[in-house]
Amino acid sequence: MKLEDIVEREESVQGWAEYRDGFKVLLTFTDRTRLSEIMKAATKVVWERHQRAEVIDDVKAREELAKVIIDWKGFTVGIARKILVLKPEWTSGSDDDTEIPCSPKAKTLLLERVPGFDAFVTEAATDLERLVMDERDVELKNSMPLLRE
Repeated sequence: MKLEDIVEREESVQGWAEYRDGFKVLLTFTDRTRLSEIMKAATKVVWERHQRAEVIDDVKAREELAKVIIDWKGFTVGIARKILVLKPEWTSGSDDDTEIPCSPKAKTLLLERVPGFDAFVTEAATDLERLVMDERDVELKNSMPLLRE
């Protein structure tokens, strides 16, 4: 048996990872090779004192990393209030349970403005065991009979 015959394509593996307070993100598994490709796609060449240098374009890196995020659930105005500065009309607390849908712009905004969210996405997307185990935990929980009092 050859390893290459039994290894699944990474893009086919997806799983939920909890960021905080019930806010879960559906991510595509990203191996080291794909992560390197993301960083390479975000690299630009600049010239400093007549020398060529490669630097990471943060905007492009966030756009590429956002592609790893498939969807999310449980991201509400209440959670957004804890991790972002919201416009005054959204600070009353009356809309705390309103879900914020996943969109390309929303993904990029979270990656840009929430400290550590990019690190969470990178870490969770590269942790195959975490993605697979979270999915198995859900399946196990759903398969267990309810205990009645």
